[in-house]
This record gives sequence, structure tokens and C-alpha cells, in this order.
Amino acid sequence: MNRQTLGYVGAGLLVAGLFLPVVTLPFAGNVTLMGNGTNFAALALLVLGGISAVLVAKDRQSDLVWPGLAAAATLIYLFGRLQYNLAEMRSSMKELADNPFGGAAQAAMGAVQIQWGWLVLAAGAGILIYLAMQARKEGEEPLLRVGDEGGKPFMLAAIACFLVAPAQDAWGLLQGNPASPDVAP
Repeated sequence: MNRQTLGYVGAGLLVAGLFLPVVTLPFAGNVTLMGNGTNFAALALLVLGGISAVLVAKDRQSDLVWPGLAAAATLIYLFGRLQYNLAEMRSSMKELADNPFGGAAQAAMGAVQIQWGWLVLAAGAGILIYLAMQARKEGEEPLLRVGDEGGKPFMLAAIACFLVAPAQDAWGLLQGNPASPDVAP
């Protein structure tokens, strides 16, 4: 498989993973990152997948480091926040010990499962970073060098996309909403 094909596979996995199940919730079933299209972090990952496809089409694999790293960092942030929210929910279940419906709530919480969509998303980001590292290694370039003037817009767009998820959380905190329900349970 040549690099260009592998680059399209990485970008495709990043985009396809948005529509695959990332968590299973009782009563709701499988939940995807894209959800109903209002998740700004998923839209940012979609943009990063598009930027990656454009870079591959322009044969600029060395610039894939920016969308690849931004996608990986966004995924790590989202996965960490999901794990944190699940841990908070599990710890709040202890308060329901005397409640007659506490057993049902604990059973429902036990039914929450992380799904395989995370692996597809991580594989897409990993392929993009791998291609960028190989291209920069062959060109004897440092890993995080900002390329020529044509590479700076891609770098800035990737960084802006990464900042979407934390900014959305910060905005929710300012509005009095500590967790946005359409991003993570």
C-alpha cells in the first residue's frame, strides 16, 4: 500500500469513527461521537479528517503531523472526560444506597460500556501521525517544524480544531452546565 492510499485510509478512519459506537448506555443504546450533529468536538474531528484528506491529495504528507496530533489530543481529551464523567456517576451511586431504586440505578450504571469506535478513531489519528513521521524522516525534517508558508494555515486550523472541545466545556461551565450531554454521558 502506498503512502497516499494509507493517508486516505487514515483520514477515512478518522471520519468513519465519528459514526461508530463509542459507548453503550442503558435505555439509549449505542452512542456515537457525531450524535445528532451538534457536538462541536466531533465536527472539529470531521474538519481534521477533511484537512488530512486535502493534505494527502496535495502530496504533503509531512504536514499531516498537525491534524494527526490535533485529532489524537482531542480524542485523548474526550476519552478522558468520558472516563471522568463515568467515575463521577459511579461515585454518586453510593448516595443511593438507602433508596429503594438504588439497585436499579446501579444495575443501569453497570450496563454502561465503552465501545470499539474509539479504536477506529485512534487508528485513524495514529496512521496520520505515522505517515507524517515517515515523510519528515525521509526529508530529514524535525517532527514539529512548521513547514513553508503553505503549511501554516493547516497547522493553525488543526490547533483551532483541537481547542474546540475544551472551549465548549469552558463555555458550558460559564453558563452553569458542568457537562454537555451531547458530547459525553
